Amino acid sequence: MDQQRSELQKTLSEQTVALLRLSAIPLGWTVRSELMKGNLEAISDYFNRFVKEEKITEILFIRNDGKIMVATDKKKEGLEFNSMFREGFSATDMIVVDRTENNRIRVIIPIMGFNNKLGNVLMIYDGSEEAMGFSPPAAE
Repeated sequence: MDQQRSELQKTLSEQTVALLRLSAIPLGWTVRSELMKGNLEAISDYFNRFVKEEKITEILFIRNDGKIMVATDKKKEGLEFNSMFREGFSATDMIVVDRTENNRIRVIIPIMGFNNKLGNVLMIYDGSEEAMGFSPPAAE
């Protein structure tokens, strides 16, 4: 029973990561399009719609210099974010999906302009067992 549960959790986790990676592609295109128009308000609207979905807890757009330009938590806008990036995230030009120590899933989406990188979108997904719908095994 425990092995089946473990296999199910692993499969669900792998599918979640794949779907987050897939959803990151059109989100990145949309953010890029609106950035090229200078329309930060539309990006904010998209982010706010995303966090209304269960398990999406936060989304940020961070410029290359580390300044948070758009955030679902408005108190973070204008703050520096570099200290929160794992080394290498800000330099990536590919979508990165990883787990944090508290079992959240981070999706880093690089936003590329015509000739340069504009910044990154950071999306946080609650990948904890409780959020994924797994309750602890019943005590016997």
